[in-house]
Amino acid sequence: MKKKSPKHRNQAIHKLVVLANLMTGVIDELEADAEAPVEFVKKCKELLPFCEEMISDAYSVEKIRSTTYLSDLSNKVDSVIRNNYKMITNE
Repeated sequence: MKKKSPKHRNQAIHKLVVLANLMTGVIDELEADAEAPVEFVKKCKELLPFCEEMISDAYSVEKIRSTTYLSDLSNKVDSVIRNNYKMITNE
């Protein structure tokens, strides 16, 4: 497998941090709806401490801490989902 460039690697890390940030923000909503599979919610909760640690590490970087960078990226993901949402049913 070809080694990834530093830029590609950093972008992948940013994706993970944003995904962790999104997951920590919605995990309680999943449980409240009780529509998500119980086992998935359980596994997500097991990951939460690692997600929170990764987010904390990201915020230790001055350029991230001093801006709304992560929040902006998370909000953009929310907007894309909201704008492209289609109800999916089993019927």
